[in-house]
Amino acid sequence: MEQSWTTRQYPEGFALDVPANWETNAEAGRINVTGSNMERVTILPLITETQLDANRAREILLTFANQFWPQQRWRRPRVGWQFNANGVGTVGEDESALREIASLWWANTAHGATAFFYALAAPPARFKSLEPVFARILSSFCVTHAGQPVATHPLAGMQFQRWIDPTEDAFSIEVPAGWQVRGGIFRPGFLTTLSEFFIQSPDGRVMVRSGDVNFPSKHVVPDMNLMMNGMWEGQYTSDGRLLMNYKAALDFAAYYVQNTIGKSCQNLQWIGSADRADRVQALAWYMQTLGFTMHTAGELTFSCQLNGRPYLGYQYAETVVTHYSEVATLWDEQALFGFMAAPDSVRLADAVLFHAINSFQVNPQWMMRQGQMNARAAEDLRRYQEHSAQLWQQTQEARWASWDRITERRGDALLGQTQVLDPATGQAYKVQSGSSYYWIDPTRNVIAGTDTPYKPTWDFREMIETYQ
Repeated sequence: MEQSWTTRQYPEGFALDVPANWETNAEAGRINVTGSNMERVTILPLITETQLDANRAREILLTFANQFWPQQRWRRPRVGWQFNANGVGTVGEDESALREIASLWWANTAHGATAFFYALAAPPARFKSLEPVFARILSSFCVTHAGQPVATHPLAGMQFQRWIDPTEDAFSIEVPAGWQVRGGIFRPGFLTTLSEFFIQSPDGRVMVRSGDVNFPSKHVVPDMNLMMNGMWEGQYTSDGRLLMNYKAALDFAAYYVQNTIGKSCQNLQWIGSADRADRVQALAWYMQTLGFTMHTAGELTFSCQLNGRPYLGYQYAETVVTHYSEVATLWDEQALFGFMAAPDSVRLADAVLFHAINSFQVNPQWMMRQGQMNARAAEDLRRYQEHSAQLWQQTQEARWASWDRITERRGDALLGQTQVLDPATGQAYKVQSGSSYYWIDPTRNVIAGTDTPYKPTWDFREMIETYQ
């Protein structure tokens, strides 16, 4: 029996041909097409600020494959990693007997590279017979932008300059020319080195921070031995550690925002939060998480009023806890960065933050001056910064799309609007909010809202409220 196909267009900005009985969805920039018998096609468009070669493309490919489907055992194809001048691939299998092929195609540009991550999955016995179906879906995929103009890169046309740590010439980053920058190295103890940088736009609408030398980053969990010696939570040890019960990364991020930003920014409200175990797994794959330690990562978004003006914020944190048997439990902040920005500048803030992280460089001469132990720690930091920057660069488009949704939803809330989607056509509409259900009569192009799950008349069909 011949397969029935349909062409679907989506407000997220793409169109493709799919079998009529297959489902599609777009989430965090990733497009999934799924059948009823474990068939799946995944497409993820990417833009990178740096050009790619086969080795770099393979790293990105395996990072995404391990992040999206960690249960799969990914291996080198029999024909090799690279299948043409601009493509790399891998093969995966898991205990559910699902066979998967993932690939990355890229094209270098003057400003970096445009790439597409593809993954195909199906039971091994049916994979060969589904190849024509997979091929048609992939070949039909096209970006439409849903009739909207293509947004320019937030850093397009900006000039950058390299800012060098003024305290010890230990590190440098790239920042927009004319923006205010401060920070550097701080030494709270003989062997402890902390760093930070703070970047602010001339108009004050964008504020970016990485690290905070004024906020405790090294802790020890109070135990009976410490308390018997008169040491209680909130006190400091002789080597500068704060006694505090352990906080996982997401809790630490919230604790940091409340005790720093929350003191000057009124009406602090949480928008969203996410545990980022995927980043811990990805960094572990790069051999960054070694030893008897436990790593956590988390991020949150928030809003507040600063000097009477609305701002949106982002905070990311990583913590690492180390258990020393019969001695103590130590836990540290591994990474801490974020931004605050006016609602129309969040893309710019995001781009400036991760451009600075991506351009972070440790001064080799400074490393040599630190001695062998500190030099090794500095090299570990450099490698960590490099791999971390690569992971954030790969999810740039998804982050920006998320900020667009947050700012759009915030603006609609002020106007008393919500967004609804006609699942039959993929068309999105802005309507008056306040109803529990929304319906459309496609013949008369009339939209109605109700508080009960019943159609106004038989010729209406239900729509989906995308802000729920």
